[in-house]
Amino acid sequence: MKKINKIWEGNFSNFETALKFKRGSGFKSNKWINDQINILNKCIQNIKHKKKISQKHTMRFRSFINILNNILKKKKELNILDIGGGIGIGYLYILQEIKKNIKYTIIEIPQFIKKISKNKIKKIIYKSKIDKKKYDFVNCCSSFQYVKNWRREIKKFSYINSDYIYFADLFAGNIKTFVTLQNYYESKIPHWFLNFE
Repeated sequence: MKKINKIWEGNFSNFETALKFKRGSGFKSNKWINDQINILNKCIQNIKHKKKISQKHTMRFRSFINILNNILKKKKELNILDIGGGIGIGYLYILQEIKKNIKYTIIEIPQFIKKISKNKIKKIIYKSKIDKKKYDFVNCCSSFQYVKNWRREIKKFSYINSDYIYFADLFAGNIKTFVTLQNYYESKIPHWFLNFE
């Protein structure tokens, strides 16, 4: 009989306790980084052959294209901050769909930025901290559930003074806030489930 792996494991009231049970390198692992580089190469091949980037790689970015198009009715260019934006698939997808002047900055963990140094997209600025620069649009897709002190990070958005802060794939609802471990990329990664309040 085939063993079924659990996606979630444990129920913790705070991040510190969950960290004691953390295992593996998570988003610092070679497996995660190599997967990101392979996806990037597939996307670049599609672009070179004038094909659309696969929907499975762009699904998380699709819902905000209409918002970006509306902003661009008033502006000639767009300055986007992508928190947890990985290697930059979102940037490639936006360029494919919008074809306007886009300035794109990604916030990622320093170890990830270092390991992808040879595969960075030249037009993207990669940073490890939110700065006090003004951005038109902030994208937070599937990232805040992994941030130990997410409240502090959200407060940093006041530095940005953006008109749009977009959350997608956020694990939140009318539930009690708790932390669990996500079995993901051969790791056990602390992961928030948040109350909307």
